[in-house]
Amino acid sequence: MVTDAEHNPASCKRFVNLVLDADITVAAMQFFGMENMTDLPTKHIFGPDNNKQARVVRMLYLHRVLREFVLTYIIDGSLYEKHFRNFQALQDWEQTQDNQPVLCDGRYPCRSPGCTRSFKYDGVHRRRHELTHNPPPHIPEEPQFANAMLNITEPNSEGKDDVYDYHCGFMNMALLLRNFTDANREGDGDRLIQCIKIFLLHFRQDGTGSQKYALEALYHQFQLKAMLTPREAERVKWNRTVNNKGGEGNNVAMDLDLEHDNHLLKEMIRGLGANMSEESVKRVSRAFFVLKELFERLDKEMHVKKESGEHTRKSVQQDFKVIVHTLIEHNVFLKQSRDPQSYFVDCPRDYLQLLDTKALYKWINDHKKNISLDKRPR
Repeated sequence: MVTDAEHNPASCKRFVNLVLDADITVAAMQFFGMENMTDLPTKHIFGPDNNKQARVVRMLYLHRVLREFVLTYIIDGSLYEKHFRNFQALQDWEQTQDNQPVLCDGRYPCRSPGCTRSFKYDGVHRRRHELTHNPPPHIPEEPQFANAMLNITEPNSEGKDDVYDYHCGFMNMALLLRNFTDANREGDGDRLIQCIKIFLLHFRQDGTGSQKYALEALYHQFQLKAMLTPREAERVKWNRTVNNKGGEGNNVAMDLDLEHDNHLLKEMIRGLGANMSEESVKRVSRAFFVLKELFERLDKEMHVKKESGEHTRKSVQQDFKVIVHTLIEHNVFLKQSRDPQSYFVDCPRDYLQLLDTKALYKWINDHKKNISLDKRPR
C-alpha cells in the first residue's frame, strides 16, 4: 500500500486513473438512467430509428450528448464565461486608460474643463484634485467583476453538495492530466499548448507552492506568442516528443527519452570495468549514438529478442467494480443534503472558481513589463 504519494508517483497515477474510470462510469450511469453496469439506458437513448439516419446526423447526436454530459459533470460552463467577461472588462478598461489624453511633457491633465493643473501620474492625487471641482469631471470607474463562486443564499440556487462537487472537480483535473498524457503520446503539439494554458491557471491558483511552474508556463506562452520567430515557435511546439518505435500513440517526451539514453550510457560506462578512465568515458560518450545504433542492428541481425521495458500490471478489474459499487452506494453524482462529517466542507466545483481574475491579469502584465526591461522572472 502506497502512503507517500510524492515518492511513488507511478502507483498514484495508476490509482488516480482507476478512480477516474470509476467516476466516469458512475456519472454515465446517472446520466443515462442506469441502475447498474448491465442495464440499458433509459435517458438520452439512441433509438433504433437513429441507426438509419445519415452519418452526420448520428455524429450531431453524439456531440450533443457528450457536450451535455461534460457540462453536467465535468466543466461548469458559466464559470469560464464569468472569467472571460472579467478579462474582457479588464482589457477594455486598460485600453481606455491607455487612450486618455496626455500632455506633450507626458503629464496627465486635469479632466475638468478650463483647469490647467497637470500630474505626473494618473493616480490618487489627480483624482483627489478633480473631485474638488464643482461639478467634478467624469472619471471612468474600474469595472465590476463577476463573482465565480457559487452563492447558495441567492434565490433559485440549486444548493451545494460538496461530495458531488468534489467528484466533478476530480474528474475535471484528472481528465486534464489524461489529456496532456495522451497528447504527449500522440505528439500533438497544439493540444499540449492548450493543456499548458489550463495548467498555468491551476499553478497560479495554487499559490507559492507552484509559483515556479506558473512562471515557466507563462514564459512559455510569451515565447510562442511574441519572443520567438514563427519558425522557432513551430519548432518549440512540435519538437517535444520523439517516436523510436513507429506507429500511432508511441511518442514519448524528449526529456524521458533522454533519461533512457542516460541509463544506457551508464551501462556502457560500467562495461569498461578496469579500463574506466576520464578519456575512455569521453570516448564512449562521443560515440554513444553510433554505439546505440550498432547494438540495435546487431540484436536485429542475431535475432536477439529485446525485453520490453514496460512494467507488468496486475488486473484492477475487481478493484474497479468495488469502487464503482461504493460510488453508486453513496450516490455521489446525485445532488442531496449530506452529513457534514462525511466529506470535505466547502469543496469547490472547480478550483478555478477561486482564481482572482484581476490579480491574474496584473501578474501577467507585470511579467510583460519584466520582459521589456530584460528582468529575470525569478
